[in-house]
Amino acid sequence: MNRLFNLKNIAVAAIFALTGVVGLSAFTNSEKNNKSERKLVKQWFTYNGTTTAGQNNNLNYTEYTQPGEPEDCGGVDMRCAIFADPVVISGVTRPDLSTIDDTKTKLQPLPQQ
Repeated sequence: MNRLFNLKNIAVAAIFALTGVVGLSAFTNSEKNNKSERKLVKQWFTYNGTTTAGQNNNLNYTEYTQPGEPEDCGGVDMRCAIFADPVVISGVTRPDLSTIDDTKTKLQPLPQQ
């Protein structure tokens, strides 16, 4: 009874296979663990640019960290703050410019002569 596929060899192979599957599954992340626990909600961002041309680049905005909303900047030409959904870019929170719900504006400074 020196068969290659005898019952004893099949049982040992099955045990090794099962042990390997269980062992490898211990090192995989479940989808639930990959999801962010923090729910991002709309918030205020201040505009750091100096011209109206930069208003369409979300890298020109930073989180407004004071309580409440920013004061009105007293103008109509250029944004000074926006209220929008946040997105995380390279670990930094920036606004999603397609979700702007409110803006604060200021007068754009005239070029110096």
